[in-house]
Amino acid sequence: MISRLGSVVAAADHLELTPQTLSGQLASLEAQLGGALFHRANRALQLTDFGHTVFSYADEMFKTAQALSDLVSKPAEDRPLRLAVGICASIHKLIAYRLLKPALELPRTVKLRCQTGDLSQLLKCLHQRSLDVILSDRPPADKDAPQVRCEYVVPDKCVYLWVEQPLNVDIATVVRQFVVTFSGDPVPIHYNYVDTAIDALGAEAYHVFEVSGAATGEMLAKGEVHAEPLAAAH
Repeated sequence: MISRLGSVVAAADHLELTPQTLSGQLASLEAQLGGALFHRANRALQLTDFGHTVFSYADEMFKTAQALSDLVSKPAEDRPLRLAVGICASIHKLIAYRLLKPALELPRTVKLRCQTGDLSQLLKCLHQRSLDVILSDRPPADKDAPQVRCEYVVPDKCVYLWVEQPLNVDIATVVRQFVVTFSGDPVPIHYNYVDTAIDALGAEAYHVFEVSGAATGEMLAKGEVHAEPLAAAH
């Protein structure tokens, strides 16, 4: 406060202290720190080089303390959720993005932190609780099995979710309908494009669409679409 107002008297008045009390506190702080924090210039107090250094650290501490106070004063349901995810370097980034995207679409703010690396490094972080989950391209080995749980599997992509404790959530089942078309085939406007796959043995491209709208039931009855159960994100 002295650095902002330029005098002990003004700072003491703002803090509702006597100038003598504030001067005593300043002298005590300078004695503990081992250096002068202010020097007089044109009848005002200005920070010394040492004072600027101390002030920069103190300012960060006060800002952090205020941010913590603001956070804990919020109702629990309004506080952001934290999710730290380890992603094996062998996992395609697009696959990881699609798996994690539902977490970012939750009505409650999620602070997502991702870390890539080899599985042994990520597993150490999981045991140290600096990671919540690991996305891996293989299931746990026998030596890892007692320590981790493989909760969620995407079989077609060989992606496994590793956690130390079972996920205590009720996972609902969502049925989604898809249709595969060839390049050039007409596609109704209510189809939502999902992905494209290239035939490894030829030049044909297959396009996957999700079917939505009132036509879904009718198309299911005709066998024109395929239903695939997916785990809903919570």
